[in-house]
Amino acid sequence: MTPFRPLLLLGAAALFLSATRCPAAAPDKTAEALFPDPVVATGKGFEIKRSTVQEAFIAEKTVAQQEQHVAIPESERPRVESDILLHMVLDKILVLKASAAEKAAMLNEISNYFEDRRKALHSDEAFQEEVKATGKTLDQIKDEYLEKRLARVVLIRELVPSNDVSDEVVKKFYDDEK
Repeated sequence: MTPFRPLLLLGAAALFLSATRCPAAAPDKTAEALFPDPVVATGKGFEIKRSTVQEAFIAEKTVAQQEQHVAIPESERPRVESDILLHMVLDKILVLKASAAEKAAMLNEISNYFEDRRKALHSDEAFQEEVKATGKTLDQIKDEYLEKRLARVVLIRELVPSNDVSDEVVKKFYDDEK
């Protein structure tokens, strides 16, 4: 190999790199234009983006592997993502039906939960490391927890009949059973 060959290859590589990095050669594109994140579901007061469903799928896959020792095959991804999206839409709808009192109670519960969690870890650094390990901010974690808890509270409120039974209902039941 001649001493000039490496220089020739280095020069060609530099020319290639400068041509591909030249502003005139490639228009300025944002990451959003290159990698769009389409909305996959919308409703009154909410929208769900594709990336949110994908993140939830990865979390579901991780939990299934860690806790149940089950791997979700890639062939099942469309079905699992469809189920995840359905649950997300239902949660959003239920949260919209939450009363101000329910929201206030859940915010208080969440605040207490995270304060107790911080105390249980014996240091703020350990708590911050736990939050960091999720790949989310504390506010994102709190928002997700709030949504799940509110959806559950509203679902129970809507589906579980009231424990208040009037005297008329008791009398009618008694009379009908005779």
